[in-house]
Amino acid sequence: MDQDLVPITGPALIFLISAIGNYFNPTATRAFCDLLYTTGSWILGSFALMAVSQATTWVAEDIDIFIEPQNAALSIAILTDFLVRNGFLLDRFIEHDYNYGNCDTLTFIRRTELHVTLKIQLVLNKYTPCRVHPFPLFVLRRFDLSCCCCGFNGVQLFKAAWNILPFCYTQHDRVRRYRIRKYITRGFHMCTRRSTESPQLAPNMTARQTCPVVVRRTRAMVYTCDQKLINGLCPHHK
Repeated sequence: MDQDLVPITGPALIFLISAIGNYFNPTATRAFCDLLYTTGSWILGSFALMAVSQATTWVAEDIDIFIEPQNAALSIAILTDFLVRNGFLLDRFIEHDYNYGNCDTLTFIRRTELHVTLKIQLVLNKYTPCRVHPFPLFVLRRFDLSCCCCGFNGVQLFKAAWNILPFCYTQHDRVRRYRIRKYITRGFHMCTRRSTESPQLAPNMTARQTCPVVVRRTRAMVYTCDQKLINGLCPHHK
């Protein structure tokens, strides 16, 4: 079950294509989706999550395109050429960008006539894929929050089978505090253990009396901070 991606159809896919259309003209939007599929690249994370949840109260800050490890150099070259031809400029390159795990990232930006900055990142994950969890599943399993485990391959929109929206849990112990606050404000409900049947909810940081941040996880148990909140914030996990 955890190895599966669940297709999301209907209005959510239309929502996604419309959101991509904010970055490109209609012809380029179609070409962009085609390039994702032919290069084996995926939009993963908040941009796909925005479409899956059909968000009306928040907008993803950028498009993160994760590059399939095989033929990665060619895929990056093809996508870079496409972005430059559509008005994007390389803003920065970060080698070993640990904000995305062990990754290299290329950030492209384009400023619109309305002075809005559009950002697209090409992310090359440097972890070695395994047979048990092929791309992009091995990337999703390393994400910090379960709600972000959504993806688009240029044709189909998916969420991970373990993504129990609108509930959310931390997938490792190194989750940055601002990330938890960020997704709580976006309407996702933190739960203290992974369960599709009976998640123990932490509806929001102000209503909950103790901190829901996971500090340690074993096969049998999940241990949360449980520090008493002060004005809705944990002294240790602000």
